[in-house]
Amino acid sequence: MYHYRACTDDTCTRNLTFATAPGPNRPFRFAVYGDSRSNPERHRAVVENIIADNPAIVLNTGDIVADGDQRHEYKEMHFDPLRALGHYLPVYVAIGNHEWRGEVHNEAATFREYLAFPEDSDVPVPGLSFSVTYGDAFFLFLDNTLDGGHFFQPLGRPPGPPLWVWLNEQVNSEEAQNARWRFAFFHYPPNSPCQESWGMILSTREFVIPLLREHGFNAVFAGHVHHYEKHDFDGMPVVVTGGGGAGLQNMERCVLESDTVESIVNVHHHTTVDLGEDKAILRAVDIDGEVFDTFEFD
Repeated sequence: MYHYRACTDDTCTRNLTFATAPGPNRPFRFAVYGDSRSNPERHRAVVENIIADNPAIVLNTGDIVADGDQRHEYKEMHFDPLRALGHYLPVYVAIGNHEWRGEVHNEAATFREYLAFPEDSDVPVPGLSFSVTYGDAFFLFLDNTLDGGHFFQPLGRPPGPPLWVWLNEQVNSEEAQNARWRFAFFHYPPNSPCQESWGMILSTREFVIPLLREHGFNAVFAGHVHHYEKHDFDGMPVVVTGGGGAGLQNMERCVLESDTVESIVNVHHHTTVDLGEDKAILRAVDIDGEVFDTFEFD
């Protein structure tokens, strides 16, 4: 445990703490949620439940603001509701389409200014697609949003567009292959009865998901649809966790056929994953702190 204070001139925070990542063969819990924009009070309530669940790290599946070029929204919709948690836990975000809104021509500059993630020169916009190793887990973040304008259609002659090349390098990397657990995070889901299959969603379903499954990824997390969904892609769970605060999904629009969806719960929520040595347990927790779904995977 480390203690710190942040100061501007003579004005300082109180004594705060943070912990480094767990060592090898140490179990830990991580939390995942997304689409936390537009309603800070609901977002804050979700954050309070995440704090109560005591994770070691938090992952967000994107859409943390409503309009990416409105700087004040980062404070009002993201940093303020997240304040109590952000003092002591690392938070990683898979960029969403709303962060790109108004920011396409300057390459999501505001998002990259306020949130500093690992930068890889092999991706079209450094800091938006990246990977981190935390304890025994390999976390892969992919910007699969249409709004970025640089996502791949991995068609034609190899090796393919730069982001597709980078993704293949990541899943084959020493860090990924040596990790006990592997998870991927992106904003657009590969499938949902509530979402039409745009080009980026179709590419995610037809190319990204099979690649991740082939390389032993244990689960995938996405957002964009504002509730909870669990899908099964040939044995690999895909969890849509978009209940972080934005208005809930209009279920009257959820009429599209889906042969992968196993459950849908239309609530604000977050999810947690407990990583053990040989098994993991996912819990979905609603805004009232009640567990409404749980499943185990190896």
